[in-house]
Amino acid sequence: MFYLMLQTVNAVSRYSPVEAVRQLKAALDLQQIADAIELEHMTNDRWPTDIRKFINENFTTRISKGDLSLDPWGKPYGYTITESWFAVYSTGRDGVKGTPDDIVVRRYKTPHRGLENRNPPVRRKTTHPQGRRLKYHPPTKKVYR
Repeated sequence: MFYLMLQTVNAVSRYSPVEAVRQLKAALDLQQIADAIELEHMTNDRWPTDIRKFINENFTTRISKGDLSLDPWGKPYGYTITESWFAVYSTGRDGVKGTPDDIVVRRYKTPHRGLENRNPPVRRKTTHPQGRRLKYHPPTKKVYR
């Protein structure tokens, strides 16, 4: 996320404020799409194959009047999936894949565990093994002379 914001800040210095806002909107949209893809995999145990169909099924808004699967420049978002990772991307202002103005969010596939399989939180023991309650002793301040 930090790298993505650095990339956006870098865009502010290279382009007009309108272009910087477009890049920021595309970056935030891609983060949301990547989150939704991971959630789809955790809930339905499948990866989407058609990104445009997936976006139109899962993202709805009352404000939007256009196609939600298009980036701020009017081009469709892209999606690449491999054995170990997936990426969603926007081709940016020039519309050509693989150029410096592309915005890419790549996530590595991790095996998911359902909520029922999560490890319970570790609790500290508050009693002594022989049954006595432990007393809290705050750390002492050391005075150096």
